[in-house]
Amino acid sequence: MTDVLINALIVLVLILGGAAVFVGGPDYLLALLVQRLVEWFQRVFLGIDEPRAGSETLIGQPATARRAFALNPESNLLEGAVTIQGELWNARLESGEGAVQAGETVEVAGRDGLVLLVRLLAVA
Repeated sequence: MTDVLINALIVLVLILGGAAVFVGGPDYLLALLVQRLVEWFQRVFLGIDEPRAGSETLIGQPATARRAFALNPESNLLEGAVTIQGELWNARLESGEGAVQAGETVEVAGRDGLVLLVRLLAVA
């Protein structure tokens, strides 16, 4: 079934491309149209809706605190640094409650610019 859908997408892209060349439209509009069409096709027919690159892929992943988080007097939030997938990131505790010690595992909850927002893992 997926092969049929992929072939249909290829035919549709070729038809749109041929029409754009025949009409003489701007190339960047055609490229944008094809990109959006492929993204839609992946979401609807293939179920691919997750980022495959970038810091968004870190959300939900475990990270290790490099040092104990300390209270930032300006923001009044606990901040520190974590290592995730071999990279060192500045991090901030998502909620102001709790403490993070060096070596403790936390979960990435989001991102604010170049700072990861982390949460304490629930103790089982």
